[in-house]
Amino acid sequence: NAKGKSSVMRPIMRSVIVSAKSSGRGKFALLGWLLMIPFFALSFVQAFMTGTAGIYVGVVSCSCGVIMILSLTVAHVDNSWLHLPQDLVGEAGMSEDDVQMTFQGIPMMLLANAVFNFAYSMMLGPFLVQSCQMDLNVGSLSLGGAVFNLGDCLAIIICIPIFEKFVFPGIKRCLGYDATNTQKLMAGFGFAALAMATATLLEV
Repeated sequence: NAKGKSSVMRPIMRSVIVSAKSSGRGKFALLGWLLMIPFFALSFVQAFMTGTAGIYVGVVSCSCGVIMILSLTVAHVDNSWLHLPQDLVGEAGMSEDDVQMTFQGIPMMLLANAVFNFAYSMMLGPFLVQSCQMDLNVGSLSLGGAVFNLGDCLAIIICIPIFEKFVFPGIKRCLGYDATNTQKLMAGFGFAALAMATATLLEV
């Protein structure tokens, strides 16, 4: 219920606000969380704007988003700066460790979503635009531009079993330990960046 939610959020929000007064990381965190308001508001408004004004609003919105992600990432890589005020200890069953753990996944979540959604939106948008300039005739068949989206689905269906059966065990034999989820994620983002760079070179 609403009362339960407010009692849980109160110590978390107070911890960020109070800790920000005496911590540089805390100030970055407060800046990042506050920038969410103009970022989402401007993103919504920009979707209905056209022309130069829409471009300016988009640039400001993008700038807010970049600063927000960087600020929250820098702040929450290490949450030791977060301290629970004494008058809130035990409220809603929250301890100082609980408050710090609440934010521990923020950097990975922000960076992973930002990179993934950038790559995914590139696949959904520019791929279809590029298909308009391509010869999509294969023999007697004429394919539609949407066929490029099937590449993503096929890659997932085909590559996941191959990686699980051969690639990851091979990496384990070479390194002597299992690759962590973070390492797998970073490797995936690296290949996504190479794919975008390759596409850019082909376009040029």
